[in-house]
Amino acid sequence: MSKAQTGKTQTGKTQTAKAQAAKVPATKAQTTKAQAVKAKTGKARMSKAETGEKIFAAHNCAQAVIGAYAEDYGLDKGKALSVAVGFGAGMSRLQETCGAVTGAIMVLGLASGFKEGDSREKVNHTYKKVRSFVEDFTAEFGTVNCRKLLGCNLLTDEGQSFFVKNNLKDKCCGYVKYSCEHLDKYLAE
Repeated sequence: MSKAQTGKTQTGKTQTAKAQAAKVPATKAQTTKAQAVKAKTGKARMSKAETGEKIFAAHNCAQAVIGAYAEDYGLDKGKALSVAVGFGAGMSRLQETCGAVTGAIMVLGLASGFKEGDSREKVNHTYKKVRSFVEDFTAEFGTVNCRKLLGCNLLTDEGQSFFVKNNLKDKCCGYVKYSCEHLDKYLAE
């Protein structure tokens, strides 16, 4: 996948983090669906990663990922953005689990089709997909922890300044894109 890159954290320590993931080729189903949309409308359909990136320009990481998929699963995009608002920046800048990851977990939950009264088997199947996604994200970037991914504390003025000065929104966008590009693998299982 991507090659490791070295960067300085806010405290000046060197850390290793994988570069943003390379583009993943579209699946056959995605390609066919995109071709059908283009034939019908004359316009190419944006990929989920492109949609997520577009949403991320005005919203947080969790909102970007779930927003890219919400309508595919019958959830109004506006409602999805509302549900996910508190999950950005590792849950409201607490910098715990990366918002791109929690957004992906919400998409996996939507895709499960779980409803009240469903069997525990459906829950366990979703849990397995979530664990698999988290393991793959961790293998790619070394962690799912927002603070470790960014190397700064977003709850401080210094951390906010570091985030802006070092264009870390671009780095976050890479996590959004990775999540959107890789979700299809788990959605097909």
